[in-house]
Amino acid sequence: MSPNDRTDQLLLTSRRSAAVDRRADERRKATMKTTPPIDRILDAVQRATDFHPRKSQSGWRAQCPAHDDNQPSLSVSEGREGKVLIRCHAGCETPSIVAAIGMTMRDLMPASRWGVDETPITPAKQEVSSTTSSTDSAKRTFPNARMAVVNLEQRHGEMSHLWTYPDSNGTPVGMVVRWDLDDGGKEFRPIARHDDGWAITAMPRPRPLYRLNELRKALANGCRTVLVVEGEGVADCGQAIIDAIDEEPVVIVTTWAGGSNSVDASDWSVLAV
Repeated sequence: MSPNDRTDQLLLTSRRSAAVDRRADERRKATMKTTPPIDRILDAVQRATDFHPRKSQSGWRAQCPAHDDNQPSLSVSEGREGKVLIRCHAGCETPSIVAAIGMTMRDLMPASRWGVDETPITPAKQEVSSTTSSTDSAKRTFPNARMAVVNLEQRHGEMSHLWTYPDSNGTPVGMVVRWDLDDGGKEFRPIARHDDGWAITAMPRPRPLYRLNELRKALANGCRTVLVVEGEGVADCGQAIIDAIDEEPVVIVTTWAGGSNSVDASDWSVLAV
């Protein structure tokens, strides 16, 4: 075989190998869309550690792939809406565990959950303006809201509730995440959409009112009574009671983001009718 023939043979073999890898990757992605995240993670952990996860009362115990684990120190369980919860009792960080099995934090989540916006934001150079403080602009950003929520849950545990604030075009621009604590208390964290991604910060001013589009629609249809309450959960409960009484309610319930100290941060102009 001449050198040229050998080169052609190598190129042909390389192309065939690349095609096989490409088809395998396509099959893997198709499988990931239909396989529950918990099954994908357990399979990846087993392949990375050569240790079959053991069923436990709350989920599974496995060896942690992020450190030399002679004991099954990794807890794996399925949370609300199919989200995978993993914890290394030896102290390994969740991102390190996920990276060790060749996956990302996104793989812990089902395809769609809680109505969290998954639309990626293309990073753009952003100047600090009157609506974005220098502190906010320096914070870590995420390509979509779901990844910001994942980050919060890895640090604070599984959330209890999430409320979305769309703008007048229906585009989510902010969210409020709540945790119900064991002592009966509650903990809140805001996330907001910026030009360069989602950040765990309050929404820039002026902020839209909660359920803005429903509020505008009700006002356009003749509703002249707006009940303003404090808290998204209270607003939801109030509206549910009103809707149960009358299919065409004459009262619309809303609230503002940020609590009692942030009333002036919202745009109340929609009520000037």
